Amino acid sequence: MPITAAADLQSGPEALPAYLKLLRQRGASTASINQRKHFLRYLLLALDQVRDDSVAYRHAVDQVLAKMASDESRPFLVSVAREFFPFWMGDLETVMALAAGDGFALQPILLQSSGSLIQLFEAMDSDGWEEREIPSLTQYLADTTPPGDEEHVLDLRDRFLRALHFILQHQPVNPATYRAGVNAMLLLMPRAQTQRSFLNLIREYFPYWMDNTPGGDTPDPSAPPA
Repeated sequence: MPITAAADLQSGPEALPAYLKLLRQRGASTASINQRKHFLRYLLLALDQVRDDSVAYRHAVDQVLAKMASDESRPFLVSVAREFFPFWMGDLETVMALAAGDGFALQPILLQSSGSLIQLFEAMDSDGWEEREIPSLTQYLADTTPPGDEEHVLDLRDRFLRALHFILQHQPVNPATYRAGVNAMLLLMPRAQTQRSFLNLIREYFPYWMDNTPGGDTPDPSAPPA
């Protein structure tokens, strides 16, 4: 599969052609492309003069949805906004992974949404996920936590990965759903440094999550996400 869409990537409004090119490369229908393009053109107008700011992006999405989304179309458009986010940010590494692997879905993946990380963590805790046993997470932390590592760092890694599992709890285990969950969480992170740290974490965790099935082999921690 050629990855010319990734090679053409620019951040901000110039990202739309690269996103649409990837959709065409993946065989999306004209109707599906046009529906996405119509919404994203309005979104880009709302994002005029904004760069590299997930908070502003999320506010712009809410603003456009309030104006043009029906109850029926809202889940689809929210998913499209999450899907487009790494293109708008100019995240070449993520877009190249989407173009080259299986982390891109022609049919948007519908996930529950939260207004902030705090709301996401509160929903997770109220549903009992703070203490839930997650074998792949336990194995990952055992394999990657060096002796003497500070407890708050371990707790933070556990917290973020539990939240990812919580978001994806009703989804099949495949690269596309993983990427959708990651994008949903990135939108809740206001600081670029937090986003970068989270991306490093989820890239390392990806093979463990993919092995989240009974009786699976021990994953290779060096295997990259698709």
